[in-house]
Amino acid sequence: MTIKHLPPLFLAALALPLTAAPEQLFNGKDLTGWTGNPDFWRVDDGVIVGETTKERKTPANTFLIHSGEPVTDFTLTLKARVTGNNNSGIQYRSRVLDKAKWVVGGYQMDLHPAPHYLGMAYEEKGRGIIAQRGQTTTIETDGKKNATGTIAKEKSDDLAKWNEFSVTARGNVITHKVNGKVAAVVTDKEEARRQLSGVLALQLHAGAPMKVEIKDITLERLGAKPGAKKAKPEPKARPKKNAASAKATPQWIWFAAQAGTETVYFRKPWTLSGAMKSAKLTITADNSFTAFVNGQKVGSGNEWSNRYQFDVGKHLRRGDNVLAVQAGNEGS
Repeated sequence: MTIKHLPPLFLAALALPLTAAPEQLFNGKDLTGWTGNPDFWRVDDGVIVGETTKERKTPANTFLIHSGEPVTDFTLTLKARVTGNNNSGIQYRSRVLDKAKWVVGGYQMDLHPAPHYLGMAYEEKGRGIIAQRGQTTTIETDGKKNATGTIAKEKSDDLAKWNEFSVTARGNVITHKVNGKVAAVVTDKEEARRQLSGVLALQLHAGAPMKVEIKDITLERLGAKPGAKKAKPEPKARPKKNAASAKATPQWIWFAAQAGTETVYFRKPWTLSGAMKSAKLTITADNSFTAFVNGQKVGSGNEWSNRYQFDVGKHLRRGDNVLAVQAGNEGS
């Protein structure tokens, strides 16, 4: 990112205590801002509905995927009810594995009728059950799961009625709550497999016919934890003609064990303290990217050999700002 006519301090990477205003992720009218198989997802009377029947089944788990800026540190709150002999889930910090078929993998909060599974932490297309309801689990750097606490046995919440579910993720610590009570806590130290940023999605489970209804979806994006250490500023080049610049050595970045088709996410907060005359974002990715500044899409591209440049001045503000990028690789 190149910012012109700004003091050099502008590009310092700081972990800033910033909490954005809550976002309402559902307008109560239609599925604007979401994408999913229209055979299964709709809006009825101000409620998102996902439903399968005996005649209309899904061969695999399918998802309604939020198309806004990826989430990093946040609190997500919603109300849901599930009927039918099946279960649903809330995906977060997840990856879109097959866009055409609405397949998602990553962290999930289970909406399950079984008391020990309701509100548990699960990893779709990954490490499976992490923490059942009532457990606090630490995933060690080698992938070993150390769980404490008492697993819930007696049913206390009727999943067919409206219940409130919330997820708070800050760094590598995740907390699930059901109706305001802590259901599961996870500390994920396995850097090779954990996800610190990704998409939100709602699950419709394969199998027996079912119906999930969701409303009042609120997202609060969180800044650095109070008292957390600030990241060291990146090396800065000497400014020329009052222009700020930074140099870095490019590297290949893979989340998977081997390069392949995958989606990755990046987020960089910074503070604008001085006057700004102009601001441009210069970017490319192999193979594609979508860039956001302060939650607003500023551009995208799918030609890795092109040098894309976008005027982002109108999206910046004095004080705290955030650049987020969703990048995708296809093939090897």
